[in-house]
Amino acid sequence: MENSEFLSLLAGKLDGEQYLWVCSYAGDPNSPAAAWDGRAYHGKPAQAQTIDRCRDQNTYVSTAVLSGLDDQARFRRSKLTFLRLAVLVADDCNPDDLVGQVSYVIETSPGKRQIGVWLDADDLDCVNGALIDAVMGEMSAAGFMAKADISGNNRVRYVRLPVGSNLKPRDSGPWAVRLEQSNPEARYSLADACAVFGIDLERVRAGMSAPKVRQHNETGSDHASLIALLTADDVDDRSYHDPLLKLTGKLVAGGLHPGAVVEHVRGIMMAHRPEGEAELARWRSRYDEIPRMVAGAERHKQRVDAAAEDVIPPSVPATAGLLLTLTQLEEAAKSVRWCVKALIPADSMGILFGASGTFKSFLALDLCLHLAHDKSWCGRKTNAGGVVYVAAEGGAGISRRVSAWHKQNKRMLATNFAVCVTPLLLTVEERIVALRNAVSALTFKPSLIVVDTLSQTFAGDENSASDISDYLRLINLHLRSAFGASVLVIHHTGHSASERPRGSSALTANVDYLLGVYRPDTDGMSAQLEVLKQKDGDKLLAQHFDLTKIVLGRDEDGDEVSSLVAGWYDSVKVIKDAVGKLSIYEQMVIDALADGLVLQEDELRTLFTEGNVGTQRQAWRRTMDKLQQRRLIKAAGIKEWRKV
Repeated sequence: MENSEFLSLLAGKLDGEQYLWVCSYAGDPNSPAAAWDGRAYHGKPAQAQTIDRCRDQNTYVSTAVLSGLDDQARFRRSKLTFLRLAVLVADDCNPDDLVGQVSYVIETSPGKRQIGVWLDADDLDCVNGALIDAVMGEMSAAGFMAKADISGNNRVRYVRLPVGSNLKPRDSGPWAVRLEQSNPEARYSLADACAVFGIDLERVRAGMSAPKVRQHNETGSDHASLIALLTADDVDDRSYHDPLLKLTGKLVAGGLHPGAVVEHVRGIMMAHRPEGEAELARWRSRYDEIPRMVAGAERHKQRVDAAAEDVIPPSVPATAGLLLTLTQLEEAAKSVRWCVKALIPADSMGILFGASGTFKSFLALDLCLHLAHDKSWCGRKTNAGGVVYVAAEGGAGISRRVSAWHKQNKRMLATNFAVCVTPLLLTVEERIVALRNAVSALTFKPSLIVVDTLSQTFAGDENSASDISDYLRLINLHLRSAFGASVLVIHHTGHSASERPRGSSALTANVDYLLGVYRPDTDGMSAQLEVLKQKDGDKLLAQHFDLTKIVLGRDEDGDEVSSLVAGWYDSVKVIKDAVGKLSIYEQMVIDALADGLVLQEDELRTLFTEGNVGTQRQAWRRTMDKLQQRRLIKAAGIKEWRKV
């Protein structure tokens, strides 16, 4: 069996943005100079030939099918691009010790065998990253693989391919890796694959949901979770600052006297005072800060109480304006204001989501700078105003992106655009209040505030409706309501679904608009924006953007400094302009691709019947080139085509 055949069995059919990751190099794999970077593998003939020729090299493949790109528009082997586990592999074990038939056995070195079980691509457990991590931990504990990586990268770990050499230094010289067994029909669910190695998946699943001390960045906001973080038995698992801020804030907000809060929280801390010198110093610094934290919580409570008095003055009945007549309701509906006409409402909350590498941050920045410069966006009128951009992801790179946009659009730098590059957890009220105060100090009032991204500003459980609702409530209170601005939160998609944002359905339910960003052609530099929810109007048709590389100059080492810039193009105008100007062949291709059909190249070539073979080939090439230049068609896969 060749490596390319093995990879076909591992992945099955790769769709759209999906790919494998392979690695091959000559040298000792234990050397610090080992070339582990690897490359994306889409199953193309040239890629298959390359990996099949690497018989004298170490050859590896990631155990996962990957999808999407990173923010630099690159393919990447990472837990962030993990789509699904394709094979469950034991690094070194005896096939006779296993239960049931395995999919393959590879002798990777004298007497040592790598054993794999193909996984069912339709099994939902195979896309559950947290569950896969837990299974990897069980495999490691059972001695079937090296120590599990707590960062989660075991989801995309390397295993040997069946053709190649093990170049670890040994007296006998390089070892030719060989495939001992292959049973392609042995493809199981994750539960059955785990059973082959003696692991009970349901027990693993139950263990994931059992109560445990949460990690620092995964804490909930209830009293029990906060106290658990302060008092964890293992001092390495303790967290002080954020739990103390939240706990003191909750107790003060609940009406407990500030002095009593200080005494109560210090009592909890004293009951779990650590012994180690280094940990004791960390504990002492936070213990001494408790009075200051309580004083800050009390000041915040006073501001909230005062604001509440301003909202409902004692002289005005609380029920005034509570109910509207139908006439008043109709007038209110007519008065809907827009940040971007029919696309982004003013004074609203929305989500812009997309998979990694879909250029969502570039589209968001393009929107922001059009607002700041009072330019229409997507052919829609904008309500010009200031912009605040919270760059929790890629803060260092935003300067290049902004400079490139201004160079491409021939504009002076905007003076009503402010960026926050300080990492802020907006689930911590003290942090979001600090952001609110910073925005209040600006010389302009923002009409749009962008939070990039949710995952970098959120410390709860994305799958928890209550945690997500608390996060959105704080943003609504301190950013949207405080400034009457539209807030746009940038988020990622889930591993198994690209049509919705990752996490709890509360995200979709609690926002005014929902925008999805997709990359129609994984090899192209373009993006598509779709409106999936619009509370105050009709959904617009998909909008299309091109990404252009802009060179800004060179750094001190002489290397090029550049960035991508998003630019909208009017696809409706392109189609209208093309009407009546298409050749007979061009019109035939457009008609054949009607109603969203995706056709193979061989099917389309049957339309070209005039003349000899050479003439038909020229007509085909000329027709397809022109249709692509006019943005009327695009590749939908390998030798597959569809209309834009």
